[in-house]
Amino acid sequence: MNETIYDIIIIGAGASGLMAASVAVSRSSRVLILEKMKQPGKKLLATGNGRCNLANEVLEMSCYHSSEHALAEEILSQISLSEILDHFAQLGILTVSHNGYLYPHSEQAKSVLHALLSEVTEKGAKLKLNTCVKEIVPLAEGFRVEVDGYAYFGKCVILAAGGLAAPVFGSDGDGISFAQKLGHQMAPTSPALTGILCEEKDFFAKTAGVRVSTQLRLRGDAQVVEERGEVQFTSYGLSGIPAMILSRHVGMAALHGESCLIEADFLPDLNAVALCEFLSSQKDLHPKKTWEEILSGLLPEKLANALVHGCAKQDAETLTKGIKSAIFHTFGVRGYEDAQVTAGGILLHEVDPKTMESKIVPNLYLTGELLDVDGICGGYNLQWAWTTGMLAGRAAAGQKEAFHL
Repeated sequence: MNETIYDIIIIGAGASGLMAASVAVSRSSRVLILEKMKQPGKKLLATGNGRCNLANEVLEMSCYHSSEHALAEEILSQISLSEILDHFAQLGILTVSHNGYLYPHSEQAKSVLHALLSEVTEKGAKLKLNTCVKEIVPLAEGFRVEVDGYAYFGKCVILAAGGLAAPVFGSDGDGISFAQKLGHQMAPTSPALTGILCEEKDFFAKTAGVRVSTQLRLRGDAQVVEERGEVQFTSYGLSGIPAMILSRHVGMAALHGESCLIEADFLPDLNAVALCEFLSSQKDLHPKKTWEEILSGLLPEKLANALVHGCAKQDAETLTKGIKSAIFHTFGVRGYEDAQVTAGGILLHEVDPKTMESKIVPNLYLTGELLDVDGICGGYNLQWAWTTGMLAGRAAAGQKEAFHL
């Protein structure tokens, strides 16, 4: 076996792994990054539809979910937004804000990836692509990381291999598996930021492709969660940002054999009384018009037609109820292949919130999506990746004193 010794071995060249590397190499650490894909940062390139919504000016803990919410907040409080932006500025990336959503000025995700890669390679980090880790073996001092035909040795290992979402980009759960083999426990996982499956197949067959500003209200066991924005109807149910944000609740409910109801308001800026009066007055003024024609000035045609045909009684009051409180029955969410992020993961109390070092295995650091934290749309998941990567990179770089294997 070829035996090569590094200060830090980082498993995964995604957002948190590359951030950890960029911080560690600036502290003169010998860093090796192992990535099983042919290209690094494939998931990062896809974020924000290729524009890379890399952070958000409004950091509220209501934008994050975890079974250990207080610990997630403690971790996020370690690194300020200004520290993240300063780091990117040093790498040549300035940001622009769109209503608080922060993007690189180029509005290209590849700019962010190239800046991180340039930093780590220019300062001497080794990046090995097409390299699948087989095993991580703790030693008396450091680790042996086994790949096909080789073993690399390092004082520290940063496990940044992602969660389960979007396996086409390399996140297939092997990072979680490694953490579990090393003794870590996990909260149940579910796809998040994905589409919601609904039982009303006939309705969605008629409305697939429609996009409309909607207020969604999810009703589950002991919880009511609301989101508003552009919702997209698909053949399987609901998509668009509001539905994607709610999907983690639907997915987690499905894990426990529970279903949820979603109440949709397709005219959230118009109250029910005013809408009913408007519809009644329109019918009185234009008695020969069909209800579909009357609704044509309010809603997309396919949606209006589906609502009218779905009403047992066609009058202003019944149509108002259908528009303001349409009910959809959920039975799950789209799979990990269509999800942007994983809900659930390795439990936070098993890592030091100031360093991301494992409390189970010394000198092992866990970052990013493999941990039990997921954010809503808006740059929050990348902000989590940058934060945990920075903490791990700094801490691991401080552990590079000489050791013997």
